[in-house]
Amino acid sequence: MSWRLPRCGAPGASPCSPAGSVSAEPRSRGPAARVSLVAALASLLGGISPLAAPPALLLGAFSLFAPAPVEASHLSSHVPTVSVAENSGSLVLTWTPSTNNAVSFYRVRWRVKQPQGTWQGGDQTTNVAKSGCGSSCSYTISSLNNGTTYEVQVGVQDFHTHWPSSSNEGTPAAPTSTSTPAAPTNLSVTPADANLTPSWTAPSGTLTGYDLHYTSANAATVTNTAAASGSDAAAAWVAVTGLSASSTFRDIFGLTNGVTYRVRLRAKNASGNGAWAFTTGTPNVILAWSNATYSTVEGGNTARQVQLHSSQISSAVSGTLTYAAGTSNPASLSADLT
Repeated sequence: MSWRLPRCGAPGASPCSPAGSVSAEPRSRGPAARVSLVAALASLLGGISPLAAPPALLLGAFSLFAPAPVEASHLSSHVPTVSVAENSGSLVLTWTPSTNNAVSFYRVRWRVKQPQGTWQGGDQTTNVAKSGCGSSCSYTISSLNNGTTYEVQVGVQDFHTHWPSSSNEGTPAAPTSTSTPAAPTNLSVTPADANLTPSWTAPSGTLTGYDLHYTSANAATVTNTAAASGSDAAAAWVAVTGLSASSTFRDIFGLTNGVTYRVRLRAKNASGNGAWAFTTGTPNVILAWSNATYSTVEGGNTARQVQLHSSQISSAVSGTLTYAAGTSNPASLSADLT
């Protein structure tokens, strides 16, 4: 290999050789090679032995063998534009690698977003080799906090110096549902006097609410998919208000005893409405004994009150108990209320 002598003609220096160059065999590592190198340096230094030469002269001579530094201007146009994809607990950085052969690495830095200030302290750094990038470079920053905004930088780096970086930011976030909820399960109706109480099991996922409708019209008149409108249950689906995302039951009041009502229910989330669940119910006056059984001696009598939908009624209800004679626990026992 050869090196051009930039110090030719300098005051006090010996004349340059006609070729203006000094040759050396880099693979020769023995004593002879060292002697040749010393002789070449002595020639460059105007006959002064390298061992006695001033440091400035030695540095000038040795600079002949060092590669020229890459200027920042050569790389400034190769600073990448970084894109950020936000995932749950992580950010994925991508950029297009430079075609400049002087670029060997990219420096990736990140930190929690600051109101102002330089990137000194509080940041984390890693290097990404360009050789592993292919047509696109990427780096995933993991173990981040969802909802926290982070600043990121990707800078060009040669073997010696860091150069300016491009910046961006991103906020990791938990994934949002892209599908609507399933239909509620176990939908049933408990009848009472002039009202029905639907209850259900919520579908999985994050819900935003429910739609609960009822109608007394048959399916031929008001279809299962017809929209709710107005307050006439005989002509359309009627919407029930007051439900929240955590509701699992709701009373429907103002109904007509003995009339069968169709009831439909669906859950909602941020993506939209889920599928309907259907059932039916008929409100009625419900008479019930407050206890399941009563005991009394044969020939005796007892007075008990019946209850109306878990609330005691104001007047007693009498009844006649008829059973077969000759036993206190007849096989054919019947009870008739009068």
